[in-house]
Amino acid sequence: MVINGQGWNNHEESFEETLRREMLSARQALWLVKMDLKELQKAHYKVLKRNKELLAELANNKECTCDD
Repeated sequence: MVINGQGWNNHEESFEETLRREMLSARQALWLVKMDLKELQKAHYKVLKRNKELLAELANNKECTCDD
């Protein structure tokens, strides 16, 4: 159906088109947040692993110095 004789140009300023554009923008922002969370989780687990290694190293050092 052609409205106002504009063909496909008639939908560019409609509510639905505006909503579609906003949803695409929100989708991109959500994707960025998801990728950021993914990297933060990787860093968090890396820190936890390093913390575990350091605690084990500290426990080993305490055991070795008790020979006096």
